[in-house]
Amino acid sequence: MRKCQKDMLVELLQICKQKHEEQKLLRTDKNAQAAILDVCIAYAAQMIAFISKFQEENHPAVASLQRYMNDMMQMQATGLVQTHTLKQHITKLQAQVQKNIPIDRIEVVFFPYKASMADSMMTIYLAAKADPSCDAYWCPIPYYERNEDGSFGALRYEGDLYPAAFEITDWETYDVEARCPDIAFIHNQYDETNFVTSVHPRFYSRVLREQVSLLVLSEYGLMPWLPKDAEKIPLPEPSEVKLSAAQWYADVLISFSLEHMRDVAIPILKSSACSQSVREHIEEKVVPLGSPKFDCVIQARREQYPLPQKWQQLIAGRKVLLYNTSLTEMLKCTANHVADIKSVIELVERQKDIVLWWRPHPLVQAALHNMCAEIADIYNEIVDAFKQNGKGIYDDTWDLHRAIVWSDGLLTNESSLLWLYLASGKPFSVQNPEKLLQNPTHDIAADFHAPLQVRMDNMRAGKGANLHPDEWNFCVWWDNFLTEDVLHNIHYDRFLERFIHYIVHPESYPEAEEYKRLQLRIYKDFVVNPDGTAGDNIYQYCKNRVFGDD
Repeated sequence: MRKCQKDMLVELLQICKQKHEEQKLLRTDKNAQAAILDVCIAYAAQMIAFISKFQEENHPAVASLQRYMNDMMQMQATGLVQTHTLKQHITKLQAQVQKNIPIDRIEVVFFPYKASMADSMMTIYLAAKADPSCDAYWCPIPYYERNEDGSFGALRYEGDLYPAAFEITDWETYDVEARCPDIAFIHNQYDETNFVTSVHPRFYSRVLREQVSLLVLSEYGLMPWLPKDAEKIPLPEPSEVKLSAAQWYADVLISFSLEHMRDVAIPILKSSACSQSVREHIEEKVVPLGSPKFDCVIQARREQYPLPQKWQQLIAGRKVLLYNTSLTEMLKCTANHVADIKSVIELVERQKDIVLWWRPHPLVQAALHNMCAEIADIYNEIVDAFKQNGKGIYDDTWDLHRAIVWSDGLLTNESSLLWLYLASGKPFSVQNPEKLLQNPTHDIAADFHAPLQVRMDNMRAGKGANLHPDEWNFCVWWDNFLTEDVLHNIHYDRFLERFIHYIVHPESYPEAEEYKRLQLRIYKDFVVNPDGTAGDNIYQYCKNRVFGDD
């Protein structure tokens, strides 16, 4: 029996108990007493049928309920109502239900909306599906694209994109309110406040909160940096931060960081909560258990991700540079950023030993259409030209992990993808959209040894942290992986060409293996369950919460 089903039995028994209390006050009103007995007899019959459905036929609670019913019917026939006898029945039944009816099944539902973001829940679903005591449902939900005026536009549904291991449940036939799932997992946290898309209003977190026992946010985005010393990070004023809808309504917020990260996450959430009751429960919400997104990186193998024949031919015998253009940078709506994209494409296409695999954020085009129409046209021209020349791979498919597993290095804007790539052990660099250096000293060497050595020195000294001048000490500080060495005031000429040389010819760099070990150390030092078991641990934690074993 599931928890919500057992809770229903407990609630019905409590209602009967309250009805018998009312009978004490209605001793002279025979009709009212008869009506109360009718209600309690109906409830008893309902409970007998319900227990018989989920437990053995001769369960002791069934026999007790039958005696309770018989006594009530006899009292109706004689007109003599002894409420203390009926209350004794209820007390015995409450003990039997609590002791002898175990919670031995659980129903868990997952509500992904964009397939490209569903990796934040995938390994939790696979863990739930593997549990013989769990009924797990993968229920992709539709979403609306926003029009320029913010109104709902086209309704999109991506339930047909998932592999066969994901048994799809139809969102229109899964009645959340009627089924009352024990746990519901979501990755969308914005409800109606997302300015690019909106999940169907039926699946807003504030609605689901009233229909499920435990609502869990396994967030898609990953925090781009983690402080090593939380005391050095000034917390924002309450007016500067607002809890998202799901952060407000969810029972559990899954964090991928180690427990000391809560020294930052919890105070920030508390400072932005306007309700005292919410502030008091923040610590129960934030649970550091890792992220299924990292599981997908750790577990991925190339044979799991076959490529289209055209892509295979393009890659054959060559290395792959994954190029990630983030939504954050695009929404700054600067022509310079779009020009940078064009420059990167042209530079990599001139290289013989490497292929550019361009993967933009899945919401870039929709966001530009709504917010930066003048930039959108230029951007779309670049995309069309890249597709037509056939020299690289344009990947707007839902599965990010295929791109990660097939690539050999990453060039990215500031993005949570950096964190995922950190777990792969493969090299990455961050484009610097800000021209921080006014009078840089140029390094005219032709290889990657100098920037690689600076990175490794910082990684050895601070587990990846770049020692920032104002003593902010970060696990991953963007400057440490930029195409410039800000701290040493060095601009590396032809940086991207040199970075590509490192990707294509790692054998020319004896320190390459140590660099990989240092990078993986950063990941393992700052992430919970870094071995690919986050999904299992998240599922077990939430199951224990439902069963009351936490």
